[in-house]
Amino acid sequence: MQNSSKKFLLLNKNNFEGYANAYDLFSKLDGNSTKMIKNIKVPMLYITGEKDLNSTPSMSKN
Repeated sequence: MQNSSKKFLLLNKNNFEGYANAYDLFSKLDGNSTKMIKNIKVPMLYITGEKDLNSTPSMSKN
């Protein structure tokens, strides 16, 4: 099985309503969320996984 087919099957197992809600929120952000994050003055914990195709650890570091 090709890598793209494996990714499709993995993504297809996700909760579609949850994804739709999250991406609806992302689409309504006013500008770059990086600016908002820089204004947070308390410790933050980013949780993601190396096999999460839509939110990798490298995305959290950037």
